[in-house]
Amino acid sequence: TPTASPAPTTGVDPSGQAMSTVVKPGFRRVSSVNFATSAPAGGVARSVGDNLPYSGVITPYPDGWTDNFGGTYRFGTQASVSGGTLKVAVGSPGGVNTGAAWTWLNPETGWGFTYGAVEQRARVTGDLGGFGSASLLWPDSNVWGEGEIDYPEGDFGGTTNAFHHALGADPGVNASVFSTDVTWTDWHTYRIEWMPAGTEYFIDGRSIGRNTNSTPTTYHHWVTQIGRDGAAVDTAKSGTYEVDWAVIDVAS
Repeated sequence: TPTASPAPTTGVDPSGQAMSTVVKPGFRRVSSVNFATSAPAGGVARSVGDNLPYSGVITPYPDGWTDNFGGTYRFGTQASVSGGTLKVAVGSPGGVNTGAAWTWLNPETGWGFTYGAVEQRARVTGDLGGFGSASLLWPDSNVWGEGEIDYPEGDFGGTTNAFHHALGADPGVNASVFSTDVTWTDWHTYRIEWMPAGTEYFIDGRSIGRNTNSTPTTYHHWVTQIGRDGAAVDTAKSGTYEVDWAVIDVAS
C-alpha cells in the first residue's frame, strides 16, 4: 500500500531496481509509492478520502479533460495497478486519442511544496510514436509565469528531455533544454532536484544538466500528463505508460 515515508523493499522489483530508502542530504521524504496493491481500472484513485488504494498519493485530472492537441485524459478508464506497477493504457479506442493525467500529492500540504525533489521509475511499451508525456512541476497558483519544470518530456517515438521554462511574462521561452539519447522503452529513473540555487536533472543517478536561472520560488505541484503529441495519431497505435515507483522529497 502507499506510504508517506520510506520502507524497506523486499522481493524482486518489477523494473529491476527497487525504490531507494536512502534520502539524500538536504531533503526529507514526504511521499513514496511502490504500487504493491493491485487495483482495476476505475479503482486506483479518484479523490482524497474516497478509500481507493492510491487516493492519498494521486489525484487524477477529471475524465474527459482535453490535452493540448485534442485528445482526452481518462485516468478512470485507462489506469490500473498490477504486477507491482501503475499501468496507463494509451492509444485511440473508438478513434479518440486517449491518455491520462494526474497530480502526485504532497500529503503534508495536500498539493504542492516549495523546493525539493521528485523521482519516478518509468517506461513505455508498445507502438506509441505520436503520443507523448510530460512530468512537470507546475505552480499551485496556476500562473504559468511563476515557472514550469518538465522532465521527462517527449514523444514516445523519440528520446526523453528536460525543459526549464523562463519566469515572467514570456514563459513559452525555455531558460534551458537538456536532451538525452535515452528512449522511453526501457526502465529509467528520472529525478528533478529543485533548490533555491537552481534545478538539476538526473537519469539513473547521473546528472544531465543544471539550470541556475529562472528558478521558481513559489509552491509547485508534481503532475504527469500523457496524451497526443502534435499531429493526428493512427488509431491502430496502442501501448502502456508504466510506473514502478515514485517519491517526493521536500527540502529539509
